Amino acid sequence: MALTIGEFARRLGVTRRAVRHYEHLGLLSPGAIEPRTGYRTYGPTQLLRGLQIEQFKAAGVDLATICAILDNPTIATDVLTRHRAVLADRVAQTRAQLATTDALIAQLHPLATPTIVDVPAHHALTTQTITTPDALERSIRRGIQQVARTARVRHGTCCRSFSARFPRYDHHQPFTVTVAGHLDTPMPASTLRPAERHLSLTWTGPIAHLHLAHQIVLDDAHTRGITTDGTIIEHYHDLSATRTDVAVPITRS
Repeated sequence: MALTIGEFARRLGVTRRAVRHYEHLGLLSPGAIEPRTGYRTYGPTQLLRGLQIEQFKAAGVDLATICAILDNPTIATDVLTRHRAVLADRVAQTRAQLATTDALIAQLHPLATPTIVDVPAHHALTTQTITTPDALERSIRRGIQQVARTARVRHGTCCRSFSARFPRYDHHQPFTVTVAGHLDTPMPASTLRPAERHLSLTWTGPIAHLHLAHQIVLDDAHTRGITTDGTIIEHYHDLSATRTDVAVPITRS
């Protein structure tokens, strides 16, 4: 069986230009080249290699890497394992972007604009820990896990949302963070949190930018002449933290 370059390309589902590019890269050589005319023909060996190339392309492997794998099949597993890790990271990033997009669609005011809101009294389970700015995110996550486990294991219920309250911090000095799991009904271990008035904005996006939301709320309070109690509250609508209310309690306006 001797196939012309056009027939060979059609069988692989690629263009003649792609076949010539494969040859230029040293990825796929013709079965024979007619010396006088340069006429190329392809046979079963080239079809097999061509099929292997298209398999790796379908997995998103670049042509240079495919060439290295086909020339040295012993490295295939290691190369593909690393490639899979890259793809998995891209998938995770895409999922995070989808979650942020969904949250932006769902909320009424997608832009981060501070507004004054009244928070009614409610019951909550709380836990406190000493932390630092660098460890704040980890401390909050551990606190949420602890409160959620207490509600589930000891009381057979779930918290409707979670929040963290901490003082405005500076540099790396330790401070106390209070994590709360908010409840629809009281339980023996819960406490009644009083009604408060907050200056609050809803941030939709990565938690790495929450500190900017803190600053926006504090700057807005200063502009409005609002006196706050010196603490910041992050209220998490979901555990992925793609949508977070950032607030400061108002003591006088």
